[in-house]
Amino acid sequence: MHHYASASATTPRFCPTLAFWPAEPGSAPRRFDPQTSTYAALPDEFVIRELLAAPDLDTFQRDHGHLWQDGPELRFRHMRASARYWVAAALGEEDAALDAGVPEGWERASSLRSAAAHMRDTVNRELEAFSLRLVEVSSDGASEPALSVDVLQVAALQLAQLTADGLQARRCTNEPCGRAFVRQRSTRRKTTNSGEYAGTAHAAGVRYCSAECGKAQQARERRRRQRAEKGTRA
Repeated sequence: MHHYASASATTPRFCPTLAFWPAEPGSAPRRFDPQTSTYAALPDEFVIRELLAAPDLDTFQRDHGHLWQDGPELRFRHMRASARYWVAAALGEEDAALDAGVPEGWERASSLRSAAAHMRDTVNRELEAFSLRLVEVSSDGASEPALSVDVLQVAALQLAQLTADGLQARRCTNEPCGRAFVRQRSTRRKTTNSGEYAGTAHAAGVRYCSAECGKAQQARERRRRQRAEKGTRA
């Protein structure tokens, strides 16, 4: 007579506990920096902030890490075009989307459809580095696989998530800024479940891309009111 283990039986010690990684499709893994042999997380909305703020590839690599995959210059230009297109489309700026949907120096896109296709194909090429996979779970939780991805590939994953979320972008109303953003960055810090520190961010009812921009604009408006009050009393 055969005896079978019940469903509640303890998992044998020799059988590792497995989990999907990433736990949620679209969650951005940390990028590996081969120069420091460490993992680093990109800031929220890096793909529409820091990537678009970089004037050229050399500056981008100096500030954010070396791109070791093939064709870094062309990849950089195509990802910037994809990010610019997403921003224009998320702001409802159709004419700007036609200009933004191709790398600088190229003839503008013939239609919004072709501009969107360029973004889709560019992001999909970068996303080939990622896939759902099983990883062994230690007592501290699921281990993170050592993926050989660079900063542009993680940025592409961010852009895919922004597209999938379907959120609208807005312009920061701090006068010298005007940056496009979805969620406001904050300097407030909180501890995550993993013990790391992360800034807080929110998307509802915000006018500024960061807490710093909000403080700067409020101070500017306060100075204007004070000058106007002085002028009235004079």
